[in-house]
Amino acid sequence: MIEGKQWVERNKKHLMLLNIPNEIFFWDKYLTSYDFLDCKDKIIHAYQNDEIFKNAMYMG
Repeated sequence: MIEGKQWVERNKKHLMLLNIPNEIFFWDKYLTSYDFLDCKDKIIHAYQNDEIFKNAMYMG
């Protein structure tokens, strides 16, 4: 989670410029969630089938 917080800190100025509602969640929240496996499957599917999603994973 330290890396995630560091990413948010590095990108705070860009995140504040977004003109859409947004909220940052850290993986720890989902790893302990009952719905995690469903979310994980959707993320893996998007990563494998959506080039824009895949590239967004590496921004920052």
